[in-house]
Amino acid sequence: MNALIRFNIYYYFKTNRYLVPFVLHFIFLYFIYGSGNIPLQEGYILTTISIFLCSFFIGFVIIDSEPVVIQKLFVLHYRIRLKKFYLTKILTVGLIASLLIVLNILCPIFLFGNFQADVMITALGIQISTAISGGVLAMFLSKKMISDRILAIIFAFVIVVLSLSATGIRNMLPDYLHFILYLLPPVHLSIKAITEPNLSDVFFPCIYAIVITTIWINIISKRSF
Repeated sequence: MNALIRFNIYYYFKTNRYLVPFVLHFIFLYFIYGSGNIPLQEGYILTTISIFLCSFFIGFVIIDSEPVVIQKLFVLHYRIRLKKFYLTKILTVGLIASLLIVLNILCPIFLFGNFQADVMITALGIQISTAISGGVLAMFLSKKMISDRILAIIFAFVIVVLSLSATGIRNMLPDYLHFILYLLPPVHLSIKAITEPNLSDVFFPCIYAIVITTIWINIISKRSF
């Protein structure tokens, strides 16, 4: 497992796009905290949105970061199942995103001395599940599933816009169609869980991340290489 994760990290940082999410996230942090102290929950809400976007980008890049031939050789050499190979892709996204998440959680403490243990723990769990959800959703757009990269980029844009607009969409839809929103990444519930924490809003993003991870691994492993 460790060898697989190192393999994924090596090829991710070998691409010329690995810096993009880090640079964007640092710029985002500057705009959030650069103007001075803001409420702790508000800062965590904004960084949760940033984590979703960055993880989506990381997942989109990392799933196709190495040539298919290299993937085949690695799987044959270590005699591993495809499900395990693809699971480590998701774990790698989570590991890279965790660097940004730790920074998100600690920034208000070191910059302004803001500290609320319950809010921090909730935000940590929410941002981890949001990162996994974003990364896995991007992996549905891999070359193995959508060969046309322009179409994949269009789908990526649509998914991100719908995810961030879920609250507005909910207000526009009649009550009997609200179930459609559960198909979208629960970014809106993640935000609500930070401001008004309750068990359903806290746990649903985690459940969503587990479900789409399971679905994606089963679909992609059947496609082989």
